[in-house]
Amino acid sequence: MNPALENIYRLRIFVEVANSLNFSSAARRLFLTQPAVSQHIGVLERALGTPLFTHRRRQIALTEAGAALAAQARVLIAAAEAAEAALAGQGVTAGAPLRIAGSLGWEYILSFPLAKFRVEHADVRIQAAFRPAPETHEALTAQRVSLAFLMGDPLDTRFETRKVGDCEVILVAPPRHPLLKQCPIAVQALHGIDFISFGQEPWRHFGDRDLRRLGVRPHYVAELASTEAIKRAVQAGVGVSMLLAPAVEEELARNQLVRIPLSGLRITQPLFTSRARDIPLSRVHQSFLSLVSEYVGTLTR
Repeated sequence: MNPALENIYRLRIFVEVANSLNFSSAARRLFLTQPAVSQHIGVLERALGTPLFTHRRRQIALTEAGAALAAQARVLIAAAEAAEAALAGQGVTAGAPLRIAGSLGWEYILSFPLAKFRVEHADVRIQAAFRPAPETHEALTAQRVSLAFLMGDPLDTRFETRKVGDCEVILVAPPRHPLLKQCPIAVQALHGIDFISFGQEPWRHFGDRDLRRLGVRPHYVAELASTEAIKRAVQAGVGVSMLLAPAVEEELARNQLVRIPLSGLRITQPLFTSRARDIPLSRVHQSFLSLVSEYVGTLTR
């Protein structure tokens, strides 16, 4: 990365810490780890030859040099963002970062587009993180990211939100599960079956509305906090679950999980992108969005 652009990036991190006076809070808001934030601040302090923060009893404060730098850095960052927005309209992208956030579930969908983007744009710094939907929406509102990927429309008129496609949701079970003897199974066979679901909204009892519409009520035996935890529980034989198809590609290929085809029911999850209406989308983000749209188009074929 161009040294000047790298310095701007570090100043963004410094200003976030200066605003919150909390490394952990700044890390969450920047979608970085706390050690990564500390490392960047350390690089700045060594380059300037002076401490920027004082540390006392788990509390930090700006030093005199830190306060002076924070004031100047805010002006510099505002100017850099204005220049980036102006250059976006002219198609100038060299060195511009890709700053995106996705709600939980998108990490499985975006892994392929991100890998392809990395190959095609090796000079672009990628800042991507995946959090619960409210945190992803808040990151877009605070302009810490330029593009957000959501599982639902935030219904916020400040943002331009559009549907990019659908992702198939499939029923998975451990190998040798009794249901496999009936494949493909009628949806009614799921009535009373041991089911594992997410323990947070909007994923709680994922697919439940579709099942209830058909008079089917599974027996929910566990509510877990993440897709990875659910996959491990299914592999252990705790129950079956409904998950996004891209989330279980690897386990299906290794025969660690098995897909159970459902007769007469196909569940899909709508996928949305969202961005601020009044800020031009840079060519970097346009290029990535094009890759995402292309890949999402393959998910329900």
